[in-house]
Amino acid sequence: MSASTSRRWRAAALIALTVVATAMTLTDLQWDGRTLVSVAFHLLVPGCAVVSWRKLDDPLTEVTLGVALSIAIGTGVALAMIAIDRWEPAVAQVGLAVASTPLLVPQVRGTDHGAGDDAVDDADDDADGADDSGDADDEAGTSR
Repeated sequence: MSASTSRRWRAAALIALTVVATAMTLTDLQWDGRTLVSVAFHLLVPGCAVVSWRKLDDPLTEVTLGVALSIAIGTGVALAMIAIDRWEPAVAQVGLAVASTPLLVPQVRGTDHGAGDDAVDDADDDADGADDSGDADDEAGTSR
């Protein structure tokens, strides 16, 4: 499976997790797996939605950084709720879902152009026509 196909499947799974977690929150569905789904959502979705745009070479690194960023985002949201003295975890979960989904949808559709996109990098190199490697002066025999 290619990296882009793998990234699409991961984004689709994160969207599915977002839909299930948000539906459970909005309907106040009570079942034994609700905690597991909520924890999985908060550990994976917000951070992985952001980190996946970097298009790292290693999927494990991408997920690990996504989990770390998700923990940081969740902590920031919790601290913000404490600071304004409004503890509303359901609103926070729906807000995170609303903020994360637009970052994941283009990846599923295959229309994302993240920072690691080779086509964008090549276009930038060709646009200025200059050799940015810094070795052009050395090859010409001129040194500073």
